[in-house]
Amino acid sequence: MSNLNTDALEREVYQTAFKHVSNMLQRPDQLDKIEQYKKRVKRNINSKESMLKTAMQTQLDGVKTGLIHLKAAANDISEIKNTIRLIEETFPSIPMLYEKLKYVREESMKHSQYAVSMENLKHIFNVPETVAKTRELIMENYLLEAHLNLYELEKSRDNLLFQLHRLAPTNNADKNMLKHYYAEVEKLSEELGKQLWLIIRLTLNTVRKNLR
Repeated sequence: MSNLNTDALEREVYQTAFKHVSNMLQRPDQLDKIEQYKKRVKRNINSKESMLKTAMQTQLDGVKTGLIHLKAAANDISEIKNTIRLIEETFPSIPMLYEKLKYVREESMKHSQYAVSMENLKHIFNVPETVAKTRELIMENYLLEAHLNLYELEKSRDNLLFQLHRLAPTNNADKNMLKHYYAEVEKLSEELGKQLWLIIRLTLNTVRKNLR
């Protein structure tokens, strides 16, 4: 079947070429231009062959690029499959690892609590002294330094209350004892507030007098 098609195509091409040459050589004077016609036909053939080669090369380059992309995609898919397989193999061991690290988590929590407690110990032992010094600063109108001391006392108290709540949420006795120990801190806050309002009132009175 393929040979028949090829033969038929060759005959058709031959007939077309014969007709084309016959049309070109209908007059005697056209015989002198045979070489010119041959060169023209040859140029036409060369031009079409060049176009055909360019088209074929473009197609081949496109196929080559497509094959490269397909190969890269296949490699990516293979890598993803390996990663998924590794995750599936590792996942069953995660709960066991979590259980094994339970002791480490507990010790880490204890260490964190101890670190906070050690940081606050210096404040606990120095609370009476710091309260007295802060009260003295308030009376002498060193309010910025007094506020800094008060801030440290309040932070120490709040941290200790938080740690007590974490360790023993229902232990109200220790919480009340700690609040009692820091009771003077609330008084200092009130004293500092009164002193600030006093300064503000004096300042406003001075401004009013100057405006008159």
